[in-house]
Amino acid sequence: MSYCTIPLDQRQIIYDKVFSLKQNGLSYKKIIEQILSEFRIKLHKSTLSYWFNNNVKLVGGENYFNSIASPELSYVLGVMFGDGAITFNKKKQDYAIRLEAKDKDFVENFSTCVSKVLNKNRNYLVCKTKREMYSVKGRSKQLYYFIKSLKEDFELLKKFVEPFPAEFIRGVLDSEGTISASPKKYLKLRVYIASSANLELLKYLRDLLFRNFMIKTILSKTKTAGMIDSVIDGRVIRRTKDLFQLAAVNEEQAILCCELIGSAISRKIKKFEDFIFLRKRYTRLEAAILWQKIYHKEGRFWIRNNTKSIDSFLITY
Repeated sequence: MSYCTIPLDQRQIIYDKVFSLKQNGLSYKKIIEQILSEFRIKLHKSTLSYWFNNNVKLVGGENYFNSIASPELSYVLGVMFGDGAITFNKKKQDYAIRLEAKDKDFVENFSTCVSKVLNKNRNYLVCKTKREMYSVKGRSKQLYYFIKSLKEDFELLKKFVEPFPAEFIRGVLDSEGTISASPKKYLKLRVYIASSANLELLKYLRDLLFRNFMIKTILSKTKTAGMIDSVIDGRVIRRTKDLFQLAAVNEEQAILCCELIGSAISRKIKKFEDFIFLRKRYTRLEAAILWQKIYHKEGRFWIRNNTKSIDSFLITY
């Protein structure tokens, strides 16, 4: 078991015990052995060194984190297995949780959840970058190491996700997934929950979706390690790992996924709402024609023409 994943009150007990053993003259090695024997927690020498040489405050510190399952933590963990990242600046001793994405509402929701997890009175500031992206950064050494430990041992993740599975899946979907409608022959909805090289993650998502929501999905390999992935400035980039995709098995399951899991990204939800509006009122063929009045295609994606009510597009139909 990892120290970072146990509740804060238990961490405080271990922390106090470590200092008690130090006062009794035990060496780093003996302290580590004693804690492992008594609590079944393996501490590292670097952790003890940091505690002894810095004014560490576990309870009530500025950025303290209590590892208790919650909807907000589950969503944050979902994002961290997608677009989110943990970073450490050694020079500044800055332990950070970051997200950068093109959707402002996605980044704002992540900021809200991280702020709630870290007991902040206000949300972390969301900034617009020079690349027309939105970014947010939260600071907490404890949350940093907590997330790091879950990424290193996937089994530790599950006890924090199981009580709030929808939020975890939503976090992954917002990061790595797509809600897509295609009007080729007739209007059809597809939901891709995630594309990832992390096969263990996708299998777990598949299990969560079926076990908790009876949503059926299909898992497939979309790219193979070694194949050309992209060309950047004339440089050929080859994949180092296989890429897999988890998708709702059909349109009925895609609709269920949108209704039961949802998304914090308004453009994704709007696409689903427009699809439902058209499918309830028109034939599939008519809906496909109308879709192309409301959306235009850019590359592989259908982009809404503006934020007007869907009714305004249908006046001339």
